[in-house]
Amino acid sequence: MDPFYTVMPSFFDLTFKELMEQKHPTAWLEFERGELTEEEFLNKFFKDNRYIDAADLHKKLAKNYKWVPGMMELLGRLRTAGFQLHAFSNYPIWWKIIEQELRLSDYLSWSFVSCHGPMKGFRKPEPFAYKRVEEALRASFDSFPEKRMDVTGVSYSSDSSSICGAYNNGVIDQAKITKMNVVPSNTTLGDTPNKEWVDYIFSGNLCLSQKRLILIDDRKSNCDAAQEAGWLSIEFKGAKSLEAELVRIGVTF
Repeated sequence: MDPFYTVMPSFFDLTFKELMEQKHPTAWLEFERGELTEEEFLNKFFKDNRYIDAADLHKKLAKNYKWVPGMMELLGRLRTAGFQLHAFSNYPIWWKIIEQELRLSDYLSWSFVSCHGPMKGFRKPEPFAYKRVEEALRASFDSFPEKRMDVTGVSYSSDSSSICGAYNNGVIDQAKITKMNVVPSNTTLGDTPNKEWVDYIFSGNLCLSQKRLILIDDRKSNCDAAQEAGWLSIEFKGAKSLEAELVRIGVTF
């Protein structure tokens, strides 16, 4: 779940149903797509244009962003194993608050967020969001013709009970998944004369010679859209089950 479902209603002292009835029908989506500044979003969020204190809201959000149990350790192990991690997330500029509180950049790059960068203006499960990911990665890695493996991890929750789940988005090229050697991201082909060049784990940032990818996401609709795009997908239900699925398909770390 997104913090929107828990933090926002409690901040305004409303139930979720009341919030849905009183909010503008498209303001949040426009904010996520980067079509509204934060000031424009807050002015538009409620149908009655009531005042929203941005500073107080920031404090509320910051206090409630938490790691999904086990995800910090899992991302750390993937990173240590040499996999590259990138975010692929529907989220507004408030991703910077998440970064400030949780330091996700210690584990991944905020490469694909719906409010900025190559993905700006598009949201999962819109097909073009996936296409933008592929195009951007091809542009970045065209100098390496070998196939790469990709998986992801933007993981946080909105309270200490981890009510808000994880946004784990990733990719895997199924070819040569078993018995692979992990090659650090700064290694060139010339540096690895006796090693198999392998793919990398990403969080939505993909550049592959063929579209055989796996998306890890907590929303079934996003996973379904990934499959429609020719990717594989894992519906995220927790760190333990994610690790088990990665191991099952041959990802070792």
